[in-house]
Amino acid sequence: MTASHFGVHWSDRLTRVRVRFSKEVAPYIRERIWHESQQISDAADGGLLLELTVSHLFDLKKWLLSWGCQARVLEPAELAEQMAEEARAMARLYA
Repeated sequence: MTASHFGVHWSDRLTRVRVRFSKEVAPYIRERIWHESQQISDAADGGLLLELTVSHLFDLKKWLLSWGCQARVLEPAELAEQMAEEARAMARLYA
């Protein structure tokens, strides 16, 4: 595995990801290194912005989904749309 992996899936394409985490979960994100490329910056409201570069989005998406509405993908648009579709599918499932 290389430094760009997040989980077991990989590809040759690197993608920069930006995720906004709420203040409620920010301490948990801050407390460990999730990925070698990660950069964390604080938000004024106590939340944070996590930026990282990964070679595949599949495992990262699953991890982000585990944070529910406490995580919002800002970039890339492709991942943000995948997250939105998962949320819509879950809402239909529980409606």
